[in-house]
Amino acid sequence: MALSGSYQNGRTGYTAKTEWTAIQNIEENYSDLTIKLYLICGNRYDIYTKEKIHKVYIDSTPYEIKSSLYSHGGETLYLGSTTKRIYHNPDGTREVNLSTVVQFNATIKGTYVTNVNGGSDTITLDKIPRMSNIKNTMIGSRYLNSPHTLQIDKFLTGNITHDVWYIVYGDDATKTSNWHYIARNTSSLDVEFVPTLDHIELQPNNTTIYLDFGIKTYKDGELYGEIAYSKGWHFKIPESVKPTITNVEILEADEKTKPLGLYVQNHSKLNIKTTAEGIKGSTIQNVKVTIAGQTLNGANITTSEILESGEIELNVTVTDSRNRTDTLKRKISIEPYFLPTISNFSGHRLEENQSKVSIQNNFKMASLLDKNTCKWKIERRQIGTDNWVTFREGREKTLNNSIVHYNIDESYDFEFRLTISDFYNEANQTFFIFSAFRLVSWHPSGTGMAIGQISKTPNMFDINLKTTFHKGIEVEKWTKMHLYNSTKAYDAKNELKYFKDPLGLVHIQGVVKDTASEWLARITRADCRPEKDLIISVPCTGFKFAFLKIYEDGNILIDNRSEISTNWISLDCITFKAKE
Repeated sequence: MALSGSYQNGRTGYTAKTEWTAIQNIEENYSDLTIKLYLICGNRYDIYTKEKIHKVYIDSTPYEIKSSLYSHGGETLYLGSTTKRIYHNPDGTREVNLSTVVQFNATIKGTYVTNVNGGSDTITLDKIPRMSNIKNTMIGSRYLNSPHTLQIDKFLTGNITHDVWYIVYGDDATKTSNWHYIARNTSSLDVEFVPTLDHIELQPNNTTIYLDFGIKTYKDGELYGEIAYSKGWHFKIPESVKPTITNVEILEADEKTKPLGLYVQNHSKLNIKTTAEGIKGSTIQNVKVTIAGQTLNGANITTSEILESGEIELNVTVTDSRNRTDTLKRKISIEPYFLPTISNFSGHRLEENQSKVSIQNNFKMASLLDKNTCKWKIERRQIGTDNWVTFREGREKTLNNSIVHYNIDESYDFEFRLTISDFYNEANQTFFIFSAFRLVSWHPSGTGMAIGQISKTPNMFDINLKTTFHKGIEVEKWTKMHLYNSTKAYDAKNELKYFKDPLGLVHIQGVVKDTASEWLARITRADCRPEKDLIISVPCTGFKFAFLKIYEDGNILIDNRSEISTNWISLDCITFKAKE
């Protein structure tokens, strides 16, 4: 920067020199720029012309200087001057582009010369002290609602004061706050302020918001110059500005379990309704619910069955349009549940009195805070009849005892059955008591015979003693079961098959795989089908249980097919009474 200078250029023997000086007016923010033009003539380079029009270009605008050229050489000719008023930029700075052309239109040493290029220059005038600016540095965290210090760059001297303010806006710069003054008539160059939270609704979808600052400069109490602006300052919305979870409602979605008024393992499905609010213009974008290994998204979701028990943790996280989150954690009590379980149900005739039967019971059912409606009963029937007689029953959830049942006719076989049931499921188990010992007994019809017991069935040879056969004995052969769809035997040693023993009990053996639907197999022999529809649990892939329904028509279906993998299902050791 300068207030005077020069530049020059020319051709052989002649050089055009341009000198400039500037006189500044601080109050009015301008410089009067004076241009003086000279022609330097070398020795023996004379020139004689009438008046010519020379041009000085100021920011591409030509200005004329008129003069004649008369020299014997070896001297400098003053060609004239021009003055131009140059107004500075609002901040007091100014650059000016200058160039010069000296007109000859004369023959010089045998060569006709039109003009001489006097050269050019870009000059920077001294900066005129103007209104103050806001520096590009700021002290503070750049978070709203926290202390900051704005720094002022002052150019004037004397009694200088300032007004400073800002506006707030978001991505849509057409919507702004009103002015927020942070200083009035202050002489301090470090202005402390706390950017307000009042207008963050102007930025509902982002955590970055923008501030533009303005500053007025006063000298001796009078406004000096123009308003200066510093725009586009980035500030972060504080982390504390986040959505709020106002309510989480948990309802039992399983209609069967709902009357119990508690949550039950393996049965309860939870309907979780979340109410949440955005803040200062933000909106809720997502609700994530995590519970018992399940993660679901939505303000109104329903879980699958809760497989865990005890105190489990519910986590709800909501995210708003600023990507800010709020989280709620809640403990939920899930009551443990297990299937009704019979550990032992057995009996035998007493040796001293074979009309008495000693029975051992051991079973348990889940308590569910004593809300599980449990009951049990022990029945008996004489083999060959369908008349079941209940002789013991109760409502205990757990029982482990021995009882004696009287007046069991020694001449007949009996089946005893224990049935336990709770709010959800039922289980039963049976055992058989045979007639009192007879070495040989003939049936009254003359068509039946028994060894080691009383003969009770016509057309039957019953043996109730350990028996040694010295010849081969022929028993009923296995019958292969019909398999549905893609179901197949696990391997050659595990074909699915069945047979019926002399007591009318059907025995199933085999392991299958690759079941494509709930349809598993079919018992083709009508005499080997059950008396009633049965539900039996068997082991399957992953140490889980498949629940099989064996229907009276012989069809076997997997009741919980959708919940298990069927790499294998074992039907070994299934036994039931055949329909007579």
